[in-house]
Parts: sequence; C-alpha cells; structure tokens
Amino acid sequence: MASVPKGTSDNPLTNKTEFMRYLDANADSVKPLRQLLAAYKAEPRNRGTFGYWMRNKKFADFNKAYASYWLKHPELYGTIYQ
Repeated sequence: MASVPKGTSDNPLTNKTEFMRYLDANADSVKPLRQLLAAYKAEPRNRGTFGYWMRNKKFADFNKAYASYWLKHPELYGTIYQ
C-alpha cells in the first residue's frame, strides 16, 4: 500500500492545512487525540499550536486522524479556522 506524501490531500474539498487549523481552534474535540493533547501541553511553551505540533512532530498520528476523523466530517470543511 502506497503512503500519501506529506502535505497532500485525499479529498478535493479539503486539505491537511484546514485540518491542522481546525485542531488549532478545537484541540480537545477529537477524542482519540486527547492523549496526544496531554503530551503537547506537557512540552515547553515554544511548541506552536496543537495542529502545527501534530503535523510536524507527530505526522503519522496527524495523518491517521486526518483520514479517520477529518475526511469523515465534511460538515466541518470550509470554515475559516484561526
């Protein structure tokens, strides 16, 4: 099974950057990621936002959540997440 290259999308309606921004704005909304959220909060303050941290330090987990959570919630696409 070929892996999806880092930074690409599996859906023409959304992308991983949108999911990253969603996580930045709604860090505790994805229940399977709450344990990683605790690890994120335990790191020093210069870690960036949660979505950024996930995408850069925990990409395998980020990519899995993108496929198993984000792509199954199209109602969340298209919102501007700060």
